[in-house]
Amino acid sequence: MAKEIINPAVNRFEWAAALIAPEADDQILEIGCGAGLLAELITASLVKGKLTAIDSSVSMVRKAEKRNQAAISNGKLSLQTKSFADASFRQPFNKILAFNVNFFWKNTSDELALIRKLLTPDGKLFVFYQTPSGIDLQLMKKIENMLTSNGFKIYRSHVEIKEPIRSFALIAFVG
Repeated sequence: MAKEIINPAVNRFEWAAALIAPEADDQILEIGCGAGLLAELITASLVKGKLTAIDSSVSMVRKAEKRNQAAISNGKLSLQTKSFADASFRQPFNKILAFNVNFFWKNTSDELALIRKLLTPDGKLFVFYQTPSGIDLQLMKKIENMLTSNGFKIYRSHVEIKEPIRSFALIAFVG
């Protein structure tokens, strides 16, 4: 009997995509898109909407481009190689998301101020983190405190402890 192989990366991004619940016309920004696994799941739900994804790693953006050629071709995805602090955006976003992006647990109020500026009045920020060995509730609380002290209100928090995901998510809005 063949043993089922579970890909933890796919499962965590499927979990994240379900929480984000992309709608057909969403304007979404992904900070730190990596190889584009989450971008692939999000763009599958977009019709008139668009995902703008950035990462500071040239090699990761190249992998994301290769994985998401169809979404790029049909205008659902725009990829940029740059850090969030160096990026400039002309449009607001109704959803901004990040998975394992370190400025959420460092004292980086400049980036959080930029996120506040980029979010639409009814927009939501999704901060995801997956620990290698287990849920770090202290880190979750630290990120929650960082968000609330920088003008955000926590809308919802999620902790997923099933194998292989072991992740948490904080969903916030500008308050």
